[in-house]
Amino acid sequence: MNKNQLIVTWVIVLLLLIFRFGYADSVDPAGGKRAIKQQASELIINEEDLTYDQYKASLKLLTEVLGKYYKRKNKEIGWETENIGAHNSLLIIEGYGLKVQRDIARLELKKAKLNGVDKATVVSLEVKLKEAEKQLKYFLKHNTWVD
Repeated sequence: MNKNQLIVTWVIVLLLLIFRFGYADSVDPAGGKRAIKQQASELIINEEDLTYDQYKASLKLLTEVLGKYYKRKNKEIGWETENIGAHNSLLIIEGYGLKVQRDIARLELKKAKLNGVDKATVVSLEVKLKEAEKQLKYFLKHNTWVD
């Protein structure tokens, strides 16, 4: 894959992530309590599923799939990878990103409290943490694995 193809690949991945993260501002006015069909337990995404190793594996899979598309070898990808693996990989990347955002917000708040920063900054960081937690909770509640 040459440099231009790699850049285009990452732009596409970033755009997919941006579109997937777009729901965060459109949380259901009723507090995200929309009725959801009962899901099989193995399809429910849990926070423990969102690991760094899964994140790396998902990035690798998506890079390979997109690389094959650019080489016009998409027949090699296979239905399962294209319709299940790619979708679940995007969910892992998105979920891991939300989980990391939450963890970073926690650490920023902890650091601010340890350094004795002003109350307005602490309040701002608490709001940031609550928003990150809300986005992760919404993601976990409204997404399931494809099988």
